[in-house]
Amino acid sequence: MRLNFIILIVFTFLSEAYAEEYGVAIVGVATPHYMGAGEHYPLLFPIPLFSSSFKKEAKATSAFDFHFDFNLPISGDSSDASKPNGYLEKDEYILDFKNYARRGMGFTPAVLFVGGEAAFSFDKLEFVLSAAPGVQLGKDWSGVGVLSKIELTWHALRWGSLEFIFVGATKFSSANYNQLYYGVERAEVISGREYYKAEAGYLGSSLAFHFHTWVPIKSMIFGFFLEYQTMENSVVENSPLVVRPYSFQCGGGFGFLF
Repeated sequence: MRLNFIILIVFTFLSEAYAEEYGVAIVGVATPHYMGAGEHYPLLFPIPLFSSSFKKEAKATSAFDFHFDFNLPISGDSSDASKPNGYLEKDEYILDFKNYARRGMGFTPAVLFVGGEAAFSFDKLEFVLSAAPGVQLGKDWSGVGVLSKIELTWHALRWGSLEFIFVGATKFSSANYNQLYYGVERAEVISGREYYKAEAGYLGSSLAFHFHTWVPIKSMIFGFFLEYQTMENSVVENSPLVVRPYSFQCGGGFGFLF
């Protein structure tokens, strides 16, 4: 699950093209269940591609558009589950579809965010402000509050078919959003997981590196990314569901344009 949902990140760097074309890609990612989670999802899936010609010009441009984001569902482990091997160890990252910190808390459905964004770009820099309310999919379709983001993208180098991109982002979230992912109700209190009422405010920041290139095979593109996340000074930093306030996620894939 991401902030900028993982599929959208990979979708962006894989779909950079120089003509109006369409295709398909195979993507593999390791992403935290949610920002601050102790486990990562290991995922492999196909996604559609479309060209996104992005010719840099030495002039300022601005645009307003729709903004979409998506959070993966989360399955809490059983209430009597044993702690995974390596859990909380500094250099150990757990690949699992069950969440130990949320044991006994049941299932949290996927969330779809639909909102708006304002983008301003100049040469190799792009600044984006976005805000989107979310709704739970398949669980009474209730709202989960608003997720907002400030993002700065630097297209550091484009050399032939190679491109290197750095993306810094800061996120803010409403009380309802934070309660869904970081709050603990009184009925969910167990040893080591105390009651926690989440508030609205600063959620966390991230810094990502993207790389993509065309390869000699006609119409084939390859890319990967690595992202560092921090929740230092986050409004939910003290939640018992924040297991790793510092974390990484990564992914890569290859695709073909038709």
